[in-house]
Amino acid sequence: MISLFDCHCDTVTTAMRCNEDIFDNGLHISLKRLSAFDRCAQVFAIWLDDELIKNGFDNTNRALDFFDECLKKHGDMLVKAVYKDTLSQCGKGKIAAVLSVEGGEGLGNKLENIDFLYKRGIRLITLTWNRENALGYGAATGSTKPLKPFGISVLERMEQLGIIADVSHLNEGGFSSVCENAKMPFIASHSNAYALCANCRNLKDWQLKAIRDTGSMAGINIFPPFLNESGSAGLDDILRHAEYMGGIVGEDRLCMGCDFDGIDKTPEGIENVSALNKVYSAFAKAFGENTANKIFFENLFGFVSGFLK
Repeated sequence: MISLFDCHCDTVTTAMRCNEDIFDNGLHISLKRLSAFDRCAQVFAIWLDDELIKNGFDNTNRALDFFDECLKKHGDMLVKAVYKDTLSQCGKGKIAAVLSVEGGEGLGNKLENIDFLYKRGIRLITLTWNRENALGYGAATGSTKPLKPFGISVLERMEQLGIIADVSHLNEGGFSSVCENAKMPFIASHSNAYALCANCRNLKDWQLKAIRDTGSMAGINIFPPFLNESGSAGLDDILRHAEYMGGIVGEDRLCMGCDFDGIDKTPEGIENVSALNKVYSAFAKAFGENTANKIFFENLFGFVSGFLK
């Protein structure tokens, strides 16, 4: 059976907004679908749309409250992975949920809120979304500026606590700032190769080389506009980006970061997380089962375990 550790989905906030149960729903991801994998861990992001960022910290906590209610209802199959021993339960019949905040707006512009969110279970923070915030500038802003002083302070406190820094959505100047200031590896949780698809959300070769050289990680996004400039994509496009990115970062630095429930379209034939078996089969055929297992589970499991206490 296939094991899966995916580095990014927006299922928690999407389920909250749509009033869907996280166990069984019409979304891309449900606990019922994830339970079909042999071992399964999933990074669940808390993302705030434009209406929610004004009270970003409060709304982040509201989403975390929603997740905790789901955990109470489905604790027989779901565990919040905040320490190594809880993450390892994904091999003992439970789905391990790693919680993340997507966009520094969730910090409410206060450094001490990082500690509060850490206590609530946050183990990864995406520094910006596409927009500008108090930390820095998103990829869609067109800015070349580095991280702001507050962003550098946030990065420092995150590393002290053991929170993974995520550079997906960050502009190139901010990416360079992370490379210059980070003392620990980081992750681009859901970005593809710019050389194959010139979208501002994708990683240029120099960024992929920096990920390799810092022992960091890159997650493959399946959103068609990040896979193919035509806006439509299929399994071959996912394979093409995996091969290209892996050729630069190496097979040990690559993982899945599908972006399920944060995207409005998926590649042909990949309707939801259950269809990832097709992607695994394509990887196994092209790269061998050992490498496919690394990309689908083992690389990210080892990486995240290195941050947890």
